[in-house]
Amino acid sequence: YDLVAVFNLGAEAREHRLEWGLLGLDPDEPRLIREFWTGETLGICRGLATVMVPAHSVRLYTLWPLLGRPQFVGTDLHLSQGLVELAGLGWDEAEGRLAGRLVRAAGIEGRVYLHLPPAWQPVTASYPLRRESGGLWSLPVRFEEKELDWEIRCRRV
Repeated sequence: YDLVAVFNLGAEAREHRLEWGLLGLDPDEPRLIREFWTGETLGICRGLATVMVPAHSVRLYTLWPLLGRPQFVGTDLHLSQGLVELAGLGWDEAEGRLAGRLVRAAGIEGRVYLHLPPAWQPVTASYPLRRESGGLWSLPVRFEEKELDWEIRCRRV
């Protein structure tokens, strides 16, 4: 995935265009976009996304390429949205099982975000699964110890 910070040092809110070509990305490749600080999901965009950044502020977006199957698309546990806290990730096509391991301090709470394409439906999950917008789902997690394992099982519909 790609992580893009968009700054607005001005005194008024400003619209910005995230253009794949200017970011060194394939303009034909669709990407799922999430913002860290607000938790907003812009959904799936192709080639560019237009974002509004408040005055004297910054927004931190992740741009996730789509895999055509259930996939991990970040957390709200660290501003890297997965890079620091994700210690393991695996996909088992035969079982429709996506699983991961996270590392954070005991007592930390947050959410794991997953994208399920329309052809996939969740069956079971290790934590209560919540439907978000734009094909996004979240698992609320709480670290009792420094490592936390999670999984979701899905089936094609």
